[in-house]
Amino acid sequence: NLVKTLAALAAGRQKNPRLLAKKAREEAEAKAKEAEAKKE
Repeated sequence: NLVKTLAALAAGRQKNPRLLAKKAREEAEAKAKEAEAKKE
């Protein structure tokens, strides 16, 4: 799961957790949109 991977990276590095969180959220939203598109 990509979101968990990004969360683990953020926890492990703490380099720029806000940026990683934003990336993870965008990935999750993109996946959700994809799932919605496939449903139709």
